[in-house]
Amino acid sequence: MPPLRVRLVLAIVAALAVGSIWWLVPRGAAGDPQPGPQPSQEARALAILRAWDDARAAAYASGDLVALKALYIPGSAVGRRDQRVLRDYRARGLRVEGMQTQILELRILHTSEDRLELAVTDRLAGAVAVGESGRWRLPRDVASAQRVVLVRARGQWLVASVDVVESQSPSAVASTSATVGSENR
Repeated sequence: MPPLRVRLVLAIVAALAVGSIWWLVPRGAAGDPQPGPQPSQEARALAILRAWDDARAAAYASGDLVALKALYIPGSAVGRRDQRVLRDYRARGLRVEGMQTQILELRILHTSEDRLELAVTDRLAGAVAVGESGRWRLPRDVASAQRVVLVRARGQWLVASVDVVESQSPSAVASTSATVGSENR
């Protein structure tokens, strides 16, 4: 039997070799299924989308076309449509308060430091048109599925595009998972 000193050195070398191999082998190798987006990525995407929806709701509540335009990349078709809607409310002397977006489903299609592509099913759950002559609750929206692309520019997330994927059945409304601007009801 080798002396204790030799056995100790061999044990340390073996531990270092095993540790080095473990560190160098890529995770998910040897046919293991690749993991999907980590919960932290989904939580990050949801937080970005919620913050964007909150900023949009604030722009509508104050009737601020400049703030609304700043939420979209320059030239965005969906941004122009959204500005047109707000402009129409303003022309009638109205603001839209209490916009609450319920996010029913969120899947990450692609993510990087400066781009998010999401599959989102949501609906506008609450909003009130407010003017000098009164308040009118706007009808509840029907759930819809969209492909939403956000890009990071000038330190903030901007919507580049929103493409409607399909219309949702009323049963999708019952599976609400998150409401932006309020608690689920």
